[in-house]
Amino acid sequence: MRKDYEAIKIENEKLEFKFLEKKMKEVVGIKELNLDILKTLNLYENKKFNIAAELFADNNNRKFSGIDIVVLGENINKILLRENIERKSILEQYSDAISTFERYYEYEEIVGAERVTKEKISKEAFRESVANAIVHRLWDINANIKIVMSNDKIEIISPGSLPPGMSEDEYMRGYVSVLRNPIIANIFYRLGIIEKFGTGIKRIKYEYRENFVKPSFEIYENSVRITLPIIETVPSNLVNGEVKVFEILKKREKLSRKEIEELSGYNKSKVIRSINGLIEKSIVEQLGKGRSVKYQLKK
Repeated sequence: MRKDYEAIKIENEKLEFKFLEKKMKEVVGIKELNLDILKTLNLYENKKFNIAAELFADNNNRKFSGIDIVVLGENINKILLRENIERKSILEQYSDAISTFERYYEYEEIVGAERVTKEKISKEAFRESVANAIVHRLWDINANIKIVMSNDKIEIISPGSLPPGMSEDEYMRGYVSVLRNPIIANIFYRLGIIEKFGTGIKRIKYEYRENFVKPSFEIYENSVRITLPIIETVPSNLVNGEVKVFEILKKREKLSRKEIEELSGYNKSKVIRSINGLIEKSIVEQLGKGRSVKYQLKK
């Protein structure tokens, strides 16, 4: 894909931007979305719209790819929802995806005298993942963004691999941002949906800093897959002293049995039983041998 694909001029002169205008009014505070603002957003130049403008328009005629959402039940054979979001502004596509998330992954819980909304999966991480999929995907290939929602995770698959010039290590660490679609990225940035610099990976990881299972990022030749696990700060299968030892090892790395005894207040035999139980469950790993043995959570 050419880097300037989104900037290619088109002949359609009858584009409408009601959804974009609504968001610009809410976030930026404009009175109306006129041609001058569209020029500032780089959607209109020399009396012509470009492909990025079509993507933000409500009534684009081109058959652009959209977002496929599948919500699974107890297993892959039970489908609760199958939805194809397309032929509308990419901002509205993004909004529809967030609405589906809220329907299936938000719930209310009574805390004291208040009703509090909670999330089974980090909403902020999901928002960031979907926004990045839209902003960084290849738009000149016929493939939808795919979102698969299940009981224990959400997978977001974006068409196209990393932009030329960005390594996998740079992507994972968020050191460099190479914008494949700078016009789209700039508008998402102005609306506060993404940060202008950075891939968003750091923000996704930060949302799961306390979580036992971390998000995964898989980079293939023609796609990028982000998997967001359910929020679970402590493994549900821990028993007896394993919980406390697990919590200690979450905060400190490479501790000896003696150090764990001192921090937990448990005797030697209970610490050994707890450590062995965590090792059997593939949660803790042993480092070294003999008197130099240390323990840490598996990474």
